[in-house]
Parts: sequence; C-alpha cells; structure tokens
Amino acid sequence: LYDSYFGLIVASSGSWLSTAVTSLRTQGSTALGPALQMSVELASKGLPGSKVIICTDGAANVGVGSLNNLEVAQAFYEQVGERAAEKG
Repeated sequence: LYDSYFGLIVASSGSWLSTAVTSLRTQGSTALGPALQMSVELASKGLPGSKVIICTDGAANVGVGSLNNLEVAQAFYEQVGERAAEKG
C-alpha cells in the first residue's frame, strides 16, 4: 500500500485521500504514537517540506504515546516533533 502512493503529492492524490478519510470508522483502541512515528519517517523520505496530517477517531490510549501517562507522552511527542523538524 505504501509503495503505491509513496512520492505522490497531495494535489495529485486528492481523490484517493478524500476516499480514505471519508471511509474512516471508529473501532477499538487508538495507537496514535506508532502511527505518527511511521508517518514522520515516511514523510521524511519524500520531498522537502512534506507534511503529516493526522486523522483519528479518538485520543491516543494504547501503546507508545498513550495519554495514560502524560509526562511520558509529552516526552515522546516532543521527540517525534524534533525528529520531524530535523528531517524537514
């Protein structure tokens, strides 16, 4: 899946993105941390200035970045933000 859309800019993949976003449904837990981390890594391999857009059905409540421990979560998200800034 990633390979087929990797490298496309939003302008040329708008239809696919619109379909993907409108088909999102709530279910189960939200592991936002790993998804954000993977997104930042994928975006860093694209064009300079690539952006990550997060679409979620809830709060980060499981896994790395879970908001159950705010101090640890804050440190994690700051680290991901610093990594994103480094990678451009």
